[in-house]
Amino acid sequence: MPDTAAPQDHPLMILNGPPLSEEEVAAFEQRHKVTLPEDYRNFMLAWNGGMPNPELFGFGVAVTEFWSISKERGNLDQMCESLDWPEAHAEGTPVIGRDVCGSEFLLATRGDKCGTVYFLDREETLRPSTGHVEIAPSFSHLMSHLVSE
Repeated sequence: MPDTAAPQDHPLMILNGPPLSEEEVAAFEQRHKVTLPEDYRNFMLAWNGGMPNPELFGFGVAVTEFWSISKERGNLDQMCESLDWPEAHAEGTPVIGRDVCGSEFLLATRGDKCGTVYFLDREETLRPSTGHVEIAPSFSHLMSHLVSE
């Protein structure tokens, strides 16, 4: 059963993008040949990215911003391709956000790992030999682990 957390299950989002319609999300999916997992899709429809408050995950990494589908702020269309893991976008794993050091959060949209969130650590604090680490089985699971400092 898919993880379908409602907007109220997510933390307060600030500096989020403008409201999205189902049609705008579907157009994004078509442009990038992905199908967004239901929980992330619901998050985008409710918040369209932004900065969570609190922003620290229980494993010591803070998210600076989740990209929005917008021309105004952190455009997901422009930001979804990883500089450090170039094949990720081709595999249906677009970058969905970043931390303060430019490390990337990626979301699998295909295959057995669909919905899984990965972290690509530029500071190499968590980086295994593959360059990326699985940090949550779903976007909702990731968001449920935000904590205050």
